[in-house]
Amino acid sequence: MNGKPTCPQCRGSRVEWVGGIPLACHRCDSRGWDDLETALLRLCRCCLGSGEVVAVDEERRALVQAACPVCARSE
Repeated sequence: MNGKPTCPQCRGSRVEWVGGIPLACHRCDSRGWDDLETALLRLCRCCLGSGEVVAVDEERRALVQAACPVCARSE
């Protein structure tokens, strides 16, 4: 083993190619190695990065989906 595991997204190249455009790897933040713990820390704790939250509307007895209030404040 050579220490840190290689990022499965960019395979250690630190670059992702999207439509012919080189972008920094979003999974490893262009480190080239997989650091899932750090990636999880950057997720919103309210919506876990999905941008939406779900709540129960007791009156209507239905699930209500809405934009995450935490992510909306930070934009």
